[in-house]
Amino acid sequence: MAAAMERTFWRGIEVDHPVQWEVAVASGPDDPGRLTFADRRFHRFDLRWRSLKYVPNMDLMLTKYKRRNKGDEARVSDLKTAHAPWKGVVRRTGDAAIVHAGRFFRDSRLLVEAAIIWPARRDPALEAGLLESVRPTDPDAEMRVFQAMGLSVTCPASFDLAVSSSKVGQIQWDFAPKARRKRRSAGEGAAASHTMLRVERIALAKYWLKDTALRDWLGEQAEGRRLRSRVVPQDRHTAEEIVSVGRAPLVRRLRGEQRLQLDLAWRCETEQRIYHVQFTELRRNEDIALPKLWNVHCCRPSPAPSASRTAG
Repeated sequence: MAAAMERTFWRGIEVDHPVQWEVAVASGPDDPGRLTFADRRFHRFDLRWRSLKYVPNMDLMLTKYKRRNKGDEARVSDLKTAHAPWKGVVRRTGDAAIVHAGRFFRDSRLLVEAAIIWPARRDPALEAGLLESVRPTDPDAEMRVFQAMGLSVTCPASFDLAVSSSKVGQIQWDFAPKARRKRRSAGEGAAASHTMLRVERIALAKYWLKDTALRDWLGEQAEGRRLRSRVVPQDRHTAEEIVSVGRAPLVRRLRGEQRLQLDLAWRCETEQRIYHVQFTELRRNEDIALPKLWNVHCCRPSPAPSASRTAG
């Protein structure tokens, strides 16, 4: 039976995987790169990546792995050349198998290590498809894509995903300018920029929104005094937009700045989700707008089955 595939983009890596394999672990902004996918019963696919200033000797890495597992030669075998340029080993325990593979992407100077868990029979076509789909994203692109957990966001390259959370019925990502993170790491703390872009995807609206109009709910998210509200187009949807103003820190108020907040929300009938975008910025005027090149992609069609890949 053909498997429907989903593509995930996360912190410099993109990969295809079966739709039923959901993200169980996703690395934070200051962590080594990692994605772990799981189905209803097992962890199935683990990716780890890191940048290197040198070209690693993959054959030597495999030799060291085999030395650590000396005495288990009957259970450990080399990964077939069909997966080249990936190199690795297959470790078997009864009917189960774990594939350990690695590849160095020279252009991006990125070492990627993968572990594919097969609780029962291995699926060679799916295994090859998983590894072939792994690739670094373009570090020089003016836009960056984050796509995981059912949420897909395009943002300017000047922004980075600072915080991500996944709760029952709610995915929330907070983006901040890269310059802000640099200042915070230098110890400036509160002196850093107050610009933030939050994207939320909220489920079960028919239970928590009930008879409340979307505009009324959005008004509860506003900051301080409301300046204006309007209806705006958002791709194929009609969205509610509210701009409000709150108190800026004292030092910034002395500079004539105020805390502007733009809230945007729409209901996606295809997904039965509410999307909420909140952009805050300190400004001397009231002309706040979402960053250029930003977009949230909803109404995404279900991935089509692939004839060459079968479910694991």
